[in-house]
Formats: sequence, C-alpha cells, structure tokens
Amino acid sequence: MVLSAYISCNVHVVHLPRVSTWDAIVCDNLSREKTTGIKEKKLLAKVGFSAPEVFTNGLELGNL
Repeated sequence: MVLSAYISCNVHVVHLPRVSTWDAIVCDNLSREKTTGIKEKKLLAKVGFSAPEVFTNGLELGNL
C-alpha cells in the first residue's frame, strides 16, 4: 500500500460488509464530504480525534 510505505508502518485493513455496523456507517459517512454531517462532526469533536500531521500534510500536498 502506498500509505504504509509513506509512513513506514504496517497497515491492517479489516473489511466489513458496507454499512453493516454502526462504526461501518460512521466510516462510510466520513469517507465523503457530502455525507459527513453534524452528527459525525460532533462525534469526532467528542472523542477529540485529530489526524496525525503526516496524514494531513500528505493530503494537502496530494501525496496520499
């Protein structure tokens, strides 16, 4: 994977049937700007999630 090579680590992916669980629904909603609503933004704010700088820098530069 390009991502694992970029950040020099192993990435383990667990595939779930699409929108089969609560966390799969949240992840699916967060994967598109148009489906990321108030509920998802409040959830992220509540848990204090922030992406590591290496991800945000790579995304801003178009490298990831």
